[in-house]
Amino acid sequence: MPQWLKPEEAPLASRFYASEGQKEKARRDERIAVLREPNGQIVAALRLSPRESEWVLRALRVASHRQGQGLARVLMEFVLEAFEAPIWCFSVAHLERFYLSLGFVQVAPASAPESIAGPFQAYLRHQPLVLLRHPGCRRAPF
Repeated sequence: MPQWLKPEEAPLASRFYASEGQKEKARRDERIAVLREPNGQIVAALRLSPRESEWVLRALRVASHRQGQGLARVLMEFVLEAFEAPIWCFSVAHLERFYLSLGFVQVAPASAPESIAGPFQAYLRHQPLVLLRHPGCRRAPF
């Protein structure tokens, strides 16, 4: 069952990312959703970083030994059902289809607010990405 971490639990997500070879550092001002094994071990996580009135999806990761089991979709559906505000995603091309299947749409960077377009342009210096946006859903969890 997916759950939201409390702000003070952000280091748990950072440890999960590190265990998967990622350098991601979760912050207390982010909304962090996780999936856990029955023993409490985190096996999937994602972060939502605030950008003015919208959010940027960051670091969706599933543990290597649990990939290919639909956990990323379960975690994303949990977030999208709960989140009212728009969510932006800087996606690598091979994951675009996954995000489109969840209701994201591709957006031209020029039409994005500066709080989104600026960071997106910075990421483009390192790798080709696609800018995607989800309008948000029914209710906000916070």
